[in-house]
Amino acid sequence: MITKGGQYLAMEKIDTAVTEMRSLPMCVGEIPGTATYHVMVPAGETFVLAADEAHYNIFILVEGECTMESDGTVTDFTERVTFVPAPEKDMTISAKTNVQ
Repeated sequence: MITKGGQYLAMEKIDTAVTEMRSLPMCVGEIPGTATYHVMVPAGETFVLAADEAHYNIFILVEGECTMESDGTVTDFTERVTFVPAPEKDMTISAKTNVQ
């Protein structure tokens, strides 16, 4: 269990059996000032997140293989990884396999 200042933060189970494109809110209100989503990108599909200089986006690849593109750089990922694009740049995830 994760604690912060003696308080427990919610933990949510990720349904890895889902195979359709989706973006679902999770852990709503747990960390003030943040919005957390579980994003599923099916194999062969692309997920695009437009630049937003007011927010940082932190992507945690839980499973799958994909390429992530931001600021003209394309990087292949095949295992768990955390990726933080510059907030003023668009971000594109192209799924090679189902990605979560």
